[in-house]
This record gives sequence, C-alpha cells and structure tokens, in this order.
Amino acid sequence: MKKVYYKFNVRFENMIEYKFNETDEILFITVSGTFGIYHMFKAIDSFADDNSLPRKLRILEDARYSNVTFTEEEIQLIIERLKSHLFKFDSIRHALIHLDPVNTAFAMLVGDRLSGGNYILKVFSDEDYAIHWLHLG
Repeated sequence: MKKVYYKFNVRFENMIEYKFNETDEILFITVSGTFGIYHMFKAIDSFADDNSLPRKLRILEDARYSNVTFTEEEIQLIIERLKSHLFKFDSIRHALIHLDPVNTAFAMLVGDRLSGGNYILKVFSDEDYAIHWLHLG
C-alpha cells in the first residue's frame, strides 16, 4: 500500500479543505455545502498565495457535494480573479469532480474560457479518471 504524506491540511469555513499530497504532488481540495462567489474568491486566493505549493501545480477538486450560488454573469469575475494569479505558476492542471449538471456546466464554462496558456481545467464525474488525467501532464 502506497503511503501518502500530506504537507499541510487546512480547512476554513467548514466548506473547503486543502490537502497537499507530497507523494503525488497534487493539491486535493474538497468543497461542500453552499458555495457563493465570496467563497470562490477566498478559495482562489488561498491556494494562489501559498508560496509552498509547486509552480507546476496539479489540483484535484472534489465538489460533488457542493451547491454553487453564483450566477453565470459572476463567472467572468471568477475568471478575472483566476487570471490575476496565473503569473505565479508555470502551469496549473485542474481536475474538477462534479455530479450536479448546473455545477458541471458552470465549471465547463470557466474551463472553456480559461483553458490554454498555463491553465487547463477538465471536469470529471470519477476521481480515478481525474487523477489519471492529472498524471498525464
């Protein structure tokens, strides 16, 4: 059995938990509960301002048990917030797990509008496929 070493484990507002797996070099983010634009900004700023993370960042975000409350119009604000931090990384591969069709559609919009350059987001319904995709890049 493979041992997993976590560099840190941070939880805030009982909604977002971060774990960095040093073995696989993947930042695991678990999101639960109702999630609005304020929470999205806080989540983006939290990992983007962490200088201990690798500059070639791989993220596995499990949002299967979350409910987003931001609107389609607010997606552009989220994209701008992400763009403002991208210069801090050589690359970001972001695998996002969703089950809800609306959450999936919003995530795909963000991915379509941001993918390219040094940021790639893909949406999955299965964790194993998401991890496999992260290891491809």
